[in-house]
Amino acid sequence: MLTRFASRYLWFSPFAFIVLLPLYHGVGFWAGVTGGVLHLALVAWGMHANHAFTGRDDTAALLLGPMLLIAGGAEVWATGASGPPTAAHPNVALFNQAGLTLGFFVTLLGFAAMASTSVSNRGRAMTAVGLSCYSLMFVTWVIASALGNAMAQSPLALAPAQQPEWFQILRHFLKWLLPAFAVGGYLGGRCSLRFRSSLAG
Repeated sequence: MLTRFASRYLWFSPFAFIVLLPLYHGVGFWAGVTGGVLHLALVAWGMHANHAFTGRDDTAALLLGPMLLIAGGAEVWATGASGPPTAAHPNVALFNQAGLTLGFFVTLLGFAAMASTSVSNRGRAMTAVGLSCYSLMFVTWVIASALGNAMAQSPLALAPAQQPEWFQILRHFLKWLLPAFAVGGYLGGRCSLRFRSSLAG
């Protein structure tokens, strides 16, 4: 029963953000962390239910890409709900940005693994496009995070409304781009995991 629930949970995992957001901001930080850990445990159990951790070496290689895509997206949901980062809570801001960076990096590794194990030219081409786009997004995220931290810690720190216009545009752009990429990568990994598990079986 629990295994079936965990397997189905993979399809609805992105909606965990709706539950984790009030936990982080309404109940408390550690309540959100507890919910995030439970969320990650259910995702791991769901991947196990789809035989992601079993099989021969060639099967494990085939499923590595989808597993990384799912794990990266799940990490984004687990920690992203603690944001947005604010100077008033530096430890929470560090947790938020570190978790998001880890999630995006794991997703990037998933695209790289998918590109090397795709069995068709079409699959390799689509994965290469995804890898290129996600690489650009990840570099942009790292640069924006570094600039944001530098501005927040500077003795001449400016309020958001006083920051350079180009930086505000970049922040708003990433605000919508990052969730879209995270959802796309996660669902792509979920669909690939189901398809490749059937091939491996």
